[in-house]
Amino acid sequence: VSNTPEGYYESLIEKAYARIQERDFDGAIALANQVDKNSRARDAANHITLVSYMMKNDVDRVIDEAKRMLEKDDSLSVRSTLATALMIEERNNEAYEVVEKLLEKDYNRLEEILIVLPLLVSLNMHSHVIIYTKKALKHLPLQPNGLIWLSQALYNIGQKQEAKKVMRTVYDVYGDFAPADYYLDLYDTNPPEVEYVQMMPNLKVPHTERFR
Repeated sequence: VSNTPEGYYESLIEKAYARIQERDFDGAIALANQVDKNSRARDAANHITLVSYMMKNDVDRVIDEAKRMLEKDDSLSVRSTLATALMIEERNNEAYEVVEKLLEKDYNRLEEILIVLPLLVSLNMHSHVIIYTKKALKHLPLQPNGLIWLSQALYNIGQKQEAKKVMRTVYDVYGDFAPADYYLDLYDTNPPEVEYVQMMPNLKVPHTERFR
């Protein structure tokens, strides 16, 4: 296989990932840049490039490179990385536009849902959080973090009784291993909105930890 063009490009990808492990990010980028734009390995090469610049803390370059890549191919991976980089730069309005464009497509595979959902949570896109937590829970029934996000999203769109019902399910299944009792008490104080967190507020899990 390595004697074919695609085999050669796949070998470049393997070497590039090894360079990332060695924290040789410039070396990884150089290898990724050798992958032909029409190769099936191009998506992996783009991912390596963006990850490498992110690891170099060059967020502006991540944004520039992602925008350039999207001109050629509207990739979920690239678009989600662009949105994340914009949020790091606190350019949330731009990130929102990127995610709205992303949502023009429908995602149902678990690996896609796990990319999309944290973006929706980070941008407080409540209705979409409900849609995508329900999709995730079809793959992973009774997954506590997904149920907690679903409950919080329901509360934030005014479906407070349904939010309590979902949070009670978390408590019934996981008891003190999940913070459901805290949030049920919080709901009873009737705040106008609740934050998306998966643990007690002083033990927040960043959205980049993703849905597990």
